[in-house]
Amino acid sequence: MDLLQSLWLSRSSDAIAGPEIRHLHEEGSNPETLKLFGLCRTNELVAYNPNTDDEVLDCQEGLTRFLIRVMETAAQTKGDSSLQSSSRSTLSC
Repeated sequence: MDLLQSLWLSRSSDAIAGPEIRHLHEEGSNPETLKLFGLCRTNELVAYNPNTDDEVLDCQEGLTRFLIRVMETAAQTKGDSSLQSSSRSTLSC
């Protein structure tokens, strides 16, 4: 949340990234997103422990998706598709 707040302060005037960052910040405060970080809110923040392996995997996948969205939004540019395709060929295993 601190990262999103810092991004909001530095890029709030950005017509594209500003609203996306604000939305991610708001989304990060809701109960479902807090669970992705292993937290739940009662009167205060407490640890959330998933009950099943499926819940653990769902939280990990959801956290990964959320953090990818944060990184994409934080990027100065979305990137050039020609650069993305050339980087794929050099990074293949």
